[in-house]
Formats: sequence, structure tokens, C-alpha cells
Amino acid sequence: MGFSMSLMETTLASPGHDQVIFYEGRDFGGKAYLTTLGAEVDIYKSYRSLNDKLHSVKVGAACKVIAFKHSSFGSPTKEMGADCGSIDIGGMSGFIVLNKEKHHALLFTFTDSTGEGRSMTLQSAGFGAVIQPNPEPEDGIDPNVARAFVTLKETDVETMPVVTAIFVRKSSGEYESPNGSLQFYWQDGNPHARNIPEYDSARLSYKQTGNLFHFTWE
Repeated sequence: MGFSMSLMETTLASPGHDQVIFYEGRDFGGKAYLTTLGAEVDIYKSYRSLNDKLHSVKVGAACKVIAFKHSSFGSPTKEMGADCGSIDIGGMSGFIVLNKEKHHALLFTFTDSTGEGRSMTLQSAGFGAVIQPNPEPEDGIDPNVARAFVTLKETDVETMPVVTAIFVRKSSGEYESPNGSLQFYWQDGNPHARNIPEYDSARLSYKQTGNLFHFTWE
């Protein structure tokens, strides 16, 4: 059976500089599937027969792979900038292929500490609208696992940040007001975020741990 260009069965022995080859077996055994730099593939949703079935990967020189254990690009994650004979995250349900040296994936969680069941949507280039808690989790999976929401480039510096819209919604479906926005950028080898004052909400705060942003509504 063939697949679309996002993930296509292949007989190639090694990837080109901007290509990645996944294998059903460990140590590059079994059927092989080709993908390319820039791919964002939710295996669980788009290639269900391969969910949790890809166990090793050969990585082209220009690429790095971020593998996600859960669908909708949910953590735990594993980053691989070279060939890996065992992906070993308990089954891979999604992946993205980034520029090895210059691209980074940011993830987020959201907690409504009032217990009133709010959700938060981050809308940015790369992943579209990402809602947390996840409204469509895999069966039996905690909808609050951290999820990717933006791909940050090292050229997205302080003077040219990525702007991400924030929408907090009550369990009734009504949006909180004001909603907000944040700017994300890369500096000194790390991602950073800053509030945009005119869109700031006193009830929404965040803490950063590396590439993971923990948002809380209070």
C-alpha cells in the first residue's frame, strides 16, 4: 500500500540531506517510509495503520526529527538529529521534521485552577489552532498532556517574534474577555515569551521550563 508524500513507502537505502526514513523494525529493519523536511504528521489521525508501528529512523544531514508519543503532537517527545535504531518512546503517534540547526518546537499545557473547565486555544503559524485540554485525545489518554503549538526559528529574534493569539473559553463556550496574545522569540540559545500589554489578562499567567510553557487561569 502506498502513502501520500507526507509519509510514503520507499525502497531507498539512505535518506537525502532533506529526507527522513522511518522503519517498522528496530535497527532499520522491516518496511520503510520516506518523509521530508517540514513534514508535520499526526500518524494516529492520518496513518492509523502505522500508529505505534515505526521504531527506528535514518535522519538526513539537514534534518532533526521530533517524535511524539501521543496524537495531536502530544508529549512525551524525543528529539533525534542523527540515525536512531530505537525511537523507544512507548510508541510514536506523530512527528515533525525540522531544520537540524535552526528550528525548535515549543509545547504548552493549560490549567484552569478555578475548576470551572475553561480551555485555551493558541493560534500560530505551523500548527494552526491548538486547544488545551485536547478535545480529541487518543482513547484512554490524558487530554492534558503537553502539545506542540509553534515551530520557532532561530531567525525569529526579539525584533521579529512569532505572534501567537490566545483565546480562553468558558465551559459554556463563551470567550473570556480580554483574550490575549504573546510574542515568542529565540535568543541566547533559548526560547522566550513576552506579553503584549494591550492584550494582557491579569488572570492568565505562565511559567516556562525549557521549551515547555505552563499556562494557568486563576
